[in-house]
Amino acid sequence: FLSQLQRRRATLQDVDGKFAAGLVSAAGQDWRMAYGELLEALQALTPDTREALLLVTVSGLSYSEAAELCRCAVGTLKSRVNRARAQ
Repeated sequence: FLSQLQRRRATLQDVDGKFAAGLVSAAGQDWRMAYGELLEALQALTPDTREALLLVTVSGLSYSEAAELCRCAVGTLKSRVNRARAQ
């Protein structure tokens, strides 16, 4: 009897659903799936296009700075980044 009485007292009536809405959390695996898809897409690129894409997008280098590191012309690097983004 006492256990049931305690349960009744602990039960919160949430008629309009505001309390329940606050308990909802986003699924944690979505970012993991997106990350896995990103890694697969990067692996599908050729090493030159992958390097160009990562230097410009992730490292934040300008096209001219990335071209110097890759030892190629700026136009070539722009082409590689464009192809990588398209793929």
